Amino acid sequence: MVIISSRFDTPSVRAESVAQLAELNIYYDDMYLFCDFDDMDPVCPHEDLEWQDQYLWQKVAYAKAAGVKEHHDDDDRVIALFKRFAPEIRMIDAKTLA
Repeated sequence: MVIISSRFDTPSVRAESVAQLAELNIYYDDMYLFCDFDDMDPVCPHEDLEWQDQYLWQKVAYAKAAGVKEHHDDDDRVIALFKRFAPEIRMIDAKTLA
């Protein structure tokens, strides 16, 4: 399992994320956290998207590169990006799992 989070990848945030996942007994193979928007290499090839969607595109790009087959997310913007640009990845709306 791969964790893809829009939390910023700083040492303290990564450590907090690892601790939270361990506390919840969530085991994973890899974790991708976002870089700061100003430090991001141009990842999104869709310049017509709003800047927030271009930033959230990191989730789509990483999922595709990692060969993810199923993605769970609770952000409607992210869900829409996956449905539009990565229809091969099964989307699970995490809000419906509560």
